[in-house]
Amino acid sequence: MPIMDHDQRETVAAIRLLGGADALGGAVLTNIEIHDLIEAGMPPEALGALIEALPEILKDADLVPKLLGVSVGRAWFLARSKERLNSVLSDRIWRFAVTAGLLVSLYGETEAAQRTLLAPLSTLHGRRPIDLMTTAPGSRLVWEHFKRAEFGVSV
Repeated sequence: MPIMDHDQRETVAAIRLLGGADALGGAVLTNIEIHDLIEAGMPPEALGALIEALPEILKDADLVPKLLGVSVGRAWFLARSKERLNSVLSDRIWRFAVTAGLLVSLYGETEAAQRTLLAPLSTLHGRRPIDLMTTAPGSRLVWEHFKRAEFGVSV
């Protein structure tokens, strides 16, 4: 296996959370390919794989609408549908999967990543990372926070 830089590792981790190349309809590794996938709408299998990979987060009836813009029930319905997801939902799914993928690559398992996302952190002013991930600026803040931790920078 070729040596991957940190950004490639979290992209690969995000793709795994989304069910891999099979669920995404083929290999997706470059930012252009990811952009095109989001614009076209992800296959529903990607959402289903994400729900199965991160059940502690994606079964929370209060949190899922804030994260994905749809209810838990609607998310399950869409995950089993035959039609591609819309680009807005696909973008939210990708943004969430990238940060969750970063944590999976840091901790080596989805359970630890979920616990970390659900725990209040003093370095985020006592907020849970998952609660900040409901907006693009908050997602960026959480991603940067854990990116610094990955490199051993005090957070």
